[in-house]
Amino acid sequence: MVSKLNRLELDKHVQDAKAFFAKNDLNKVKQLLHPYAETQGVTPDVYFLLANVYHLEGNIAKAINTFRKALALDADNTDILISLAVLLNDIGKYSDAQKYFDMADSRVKKGQNGIVDQHINRKFSLQHFELAEMYATYQRFEESEREYRTSIGLDPENLLVPLKLALLPMKRGDHGAAIARLNDLKSRHPKYLQARLALAKLLHEEGKIILAQQEWQTVLEMDSNNDEAKMYLDLSKNSSETTLN
Repeated sequence: MVSKLNRLELDKHVQDAKAFFAKNDLNKVKQLLHPYAETQGVTPDVYFLLANVYHLEGNIAKAINTFRKALALDADNTDILISLAVLLNDIGKYSDAQKYFDMADSRVKKGQNGIVDQHINRKFSLQHFELAEMYATYQRFEESEREYRTSIGLDPENLLVPLKLALLPMKRGDHGAAIARLNDLKSRHPKYLQARLALAKLLHEEGKIILAQQEWQTVLEMDSNNDEAKMYLDLSKNSSETTLN
């Protein structure tokens, strides 16, 4: 059993390991924490940090097992639950991932008392985003749209998600709906250049050359070194306008 003196030493080593992890010095993290693994009285932070190291090193099986050891010591820790859910989802174990995701969701709803934790919300948002991408891959567009919208609700600052949602109708062959969504996204976030670039490209494909060129010109006014806008604007000079509206 870890003595009181050793526990103080352990706490210091955990704090030092967190600092080394932030610097991406994974070997230092392992050197500090490996001696405490499998020791009675060890804290869940030890396993959580080591699991993250194994994940970054690509040792997925060991990462999952170590996350589970951390969870055995702290069953209500949403960081551990969500880390497991994301990792299992990444390797295609979707039912297991959903189980841990639901457990984390229930812990937040039970324990937060209405307080919004943006850190947790962003992790939930990522999980919903990955599910949306998976559904889209298998052409399950209704489920994909639902998951994208849930992801946006949890983390509205990540503009990649509404961009993907705007482009989703294209997978169904509905370019008009995609253009409308991109125009809406552009109006709500006029400085988000990726929305303008996606809109310009789609307008060009629809034969709306002048409107596409206007978007590329606007992008270049905001970012004069934008290579994508430069390239497409130059290429579009040889295109013929078919419609202005």
